[in-house]
Amino acid sequence: MNAAFEIPPHAVRFGAQVGSGGFGVVFKGVYAGEMVAIKKIHSHALGNAASVAEFQSEVAVLSAVRHPNIVRFVGACTMPPALMIVTEFLEKGTLFDVLHVSKEPVGWRERRGMMVGLCDGMTYLHSRGLLHRDLKSSNLLLDKDYTVKVADFGLTRIVSSPTAAPMTGQCGTFQYMAPEVLANRPYTEKADVFSFGILLWELVARKLPFFGMAPMQVGLAVVNTGLRPPIPRDCPRPLAILMRRCWEQDFRHRPSFKEASKALEAMPSH
Repeated sequence: MNAAFEIPPHAVRFGAQVGSGGFGVVFKGVYAGEMVAIKKIHSHALGNAASVAEFQSEVAVLSAVRHPNIVRFVGACTMPPALMIVTEFLEKGTLFDVLHVSKEPVGWRERRGMMVGLCDGMTYLHSRGLLHRDLKSSNLLLDKDYTVKVADFGLTRIVSSPTAAPMTGQCGTFQYMAPEVLANRPYTEKADVFSFGILLWELVARKLPFFGMAPMQVGLAVVNTGLRPPIPRDCPRPLAILMRRCWEQDFRHRPSFKEASKALEAMPSH
């Protein structure tokens, strides 16, 4: 990591806890006079090689990318035991929080704006040869104007070939995972597009995908029977068509994020 991004632990002031994940806790805090989010790695995760590798991967990606639809990296403390990632603080929290916790009303204009913003952020990532591999509502942040920002890059990897990435199978979250990833087959950036299709459904339905099903049960059904969430009756037809294209079983038939963005922009804004 660029030394300019290294933050001494004592320079960060911690506030309230705002979230937690598998290997870290997220706090609201202050650094250099700016309100920030601080992801602090659990002390018990320091002895776990996979957790430390995930932390290092996230720091490497965040310090190398800059886009309006990707969470802005402020810096990190990379000296154990105080492993921390510091990013901009976003007022509304995650898309998951907005859709399923606060349940605040979100109009079609805002939802369409989120979808287009997500496409733009992912187009940028893919243009840099990066696969996110864990796109889901709890990894997307929103500012006060509902601008979406892609976050959580611990599972992000570089595509090693333009046709296929021989990387870890079953990587990510089962409910959003593409069939080729679930089946441990080679996969490309189109695996992220599949996850986006599930996110489109979640934005319209305001429900959790495959709610009530066990993750392994979801995985088997998605791979073997082509199971997808039922499209809501009030879903606009052009959006339903895009959704189905994004979650095609054969990844070669899925659009790129740039194509998905054009399809969304062609839809009415209200």
